[in-house]
Amino acid sequence: MGSAWSLEVEDQGRNLEVDFEIDTAKADQAWRIVLKRDGHVFFKGVRSTQADGDVEVDRRVRDHRGTDRIVARGINLVTGEVCRGALTI
Repeated sequence: MGSAWSLEVEDQGRNLEVDFEIDTAKADQAWRIVLKRDGHVFFKGVRSTQADGDVEVDRRVRDHRGTDRIVARGINLVTGEVCRGALTI
């Protein structure tokens, strides 16, 4: 439906900083956001887009030994649009 998203993860030693952003270009739209690490939810909530149409969630999660799989998903509660991304660090 035209929204752009980005998922970034920064290794900060004992923690990973996860930044998930969606740009819809429309203000005041509610998005249900879920962030997971290795299949376990570490953030779940509803956020609304700002005046510029962006919604962003920044969270820190403990870094475990080995690789970590981060999955981010946003569902627009108005349009039903889904933005989903994943990466391994």
